[in-house]
Amino acid sequence: MNLLTKTGYYYLAISFFLFLTGGIVFYLYISSLLDEEINEQLDIAKKRTLSYVREYHALPATSTLDSYTLTFIPVTYSVQESVIDTLLLSPLLDEQLPYRRIIFPVDISGSHYAAIMHQPLIEKDDLLQAILKSLAWSTLILVVIMFFVSRWLSYTLWKPFNKTLHQLKGAGIQDTPHFPPIPITEFNALHEELNRLFQRIQTQYKSLKEFSENASHELQTPLAIIRNNLESFLQYESLTTVERTKVRETYESTNRLSRILQSLLLLSKIENLQFVNVHALPMRDLLDAGMRPFKEILAFKNLTVELHAKPDTMIHMDPYLAEVMLSNLLGNAFRHCPNDGTVRVECSDHTLTISNSGPPLDIPAERLFDRFAKGNVSIESTGLGLALVKQISDLNNFQLTYSYQSGYHKFVVLF
Repeated sequence: MNLLTKTGYYYLAISFFLFLTGGIVFYLYISSLLDEEINEQLDIAKKRTLSYVREYHALPATSTLDSYTLTFIPVTYSVQESVIDTLLLSPLLDEQLPYRRIIFPVDISGSHYAAIMHQPLIEKDDLLQAILKSLAWSTLILVVIMFFVSRWLSYTLWKPFNKTLHQLKGAGIQDTPHFPPIPITEFNALHEELNRLFQRIQTQYKSLKEFSENASHELQTPLAIIRNNLESFLQYESLTTVERTKVRETYESTNRLSRILQSLLLLSKIENLQFVNVHALPMRDLLDAGMRPFKEILAFKNLTVELHAKPDTMIHMDPYLAEVMLSNLLGNAFRHCPNDGTVRVECSDHTLTISNSGPPLDIPAERLFDRFAKGNVSIESTGLGLALVKQISDLNNFQLTYSYQSGYHKFVVLF
C-alpha cells in the first residue's frame, strides 16, 4: 500500500469518526431541545387549565385543545403530578402512536379530579428522522469529497517527492544526478542533502577506483619482475634438486598471487558497477570458446564432456563478464572432476547447468560462494572463482544455485 492510499484511508476513517461523533451529539442536542419544547407546551396547557378552573369554578370541556387532548377523571385519592411517555391507539390511523402524558390534580368545590393531558410525539420523531437522514447524507457526501480532495492535495504536494524517487531509482554509482531546489522546505532540504550525498559518493568512488587500479598496477609490476627472475633461476643447471624445488614452489606461489590480485581487482570493478556493456550473446559459441583453454586438462584426466546446448539460446550481459563466468564454472568442474570422470553441460532457453562427478564437498555448501572458500587445498586455485561467478550473477539478476545429487556436483544458472 503506497503512502497516498494509506493517508487517504486515515483521512477517511478520521472524518467518518468525527462526523459520526458530531452527528450523535447533534442528535442528542436536538432531541433534548424538542423534549424541552414539548414539556413547555404541556406546562403552558396545564397552567391554562388551572387558570380556567380558578376563574370559572368549572371544568373546561374535555376536547382537543390546540395540539393536545384533555380529559378529567373523578378520584377519591390524592393525585401526584407525573409525566410519562406512552403509546395510544389512534382511531384515525388504527395504530399505536407515541404520546407524552401529564397527570395533575384539579379541585373544584371539594371535588377531586385527575386531569390527563396527552401531547403527540409524532412530529418530534418525524423531525428527528428528517434531521438524521439529512445529516447522514451530508456526512457521506462530505466524507467522499474530503477523501478525493485530500488525495488530490496529497498527490500534488508529494509530486516532487515521487519525481525525486524516480530519479533515485535510475541513478547508478557512476551517475551524478542533480536535484533542483523546490518551494517546499522539507523537500528542498532533502534535495540539498541528496546532492551532498552523491557528491561524497562520487568522490569516494573515484578514490576507491583509483586506489584499486593503482594498487593492481603497482603490485603487478614487482610480481612480474619476481616471476621473470625465478624463471631465470630455473634455467641454471647448477641448482640442486632441493633448490630447484624451492624456486619452482616460489614461482607457482607468485603466479597464484598474481591471479588473486587480478580476481580481487575484477571483484572490485563488479561491485563498483563498472561493467555496463550489455549485449545479446549466443550461449553455444560462449561455451565452445570457454572449453578450448581446458583441452589439455581434459586429455590429461581423460574426462568425458557431454555438451547439450541449443544454438539459438542467447544471454544478455557484458561479454567479458560472460567469459569470466563460464571460464570459472567450467574450470571448477574440470579441476574437481576425478580422472575418467564425466562433466555435463546443458543449456536451454533460460537455464545453464554444469555438473561434474566427484565425492561430496568437505565444506558446508552455503560457504561455497564465499571468498577464499575451497573444498580442497590446491595451489592452482585462488578460492575466488565461484565468488566471482556469484558476483556476476547478482549483478545481472541471475539466480545461481548449487546441489549434490547422485554423485554429481550441479551448478545451475537461471538467466
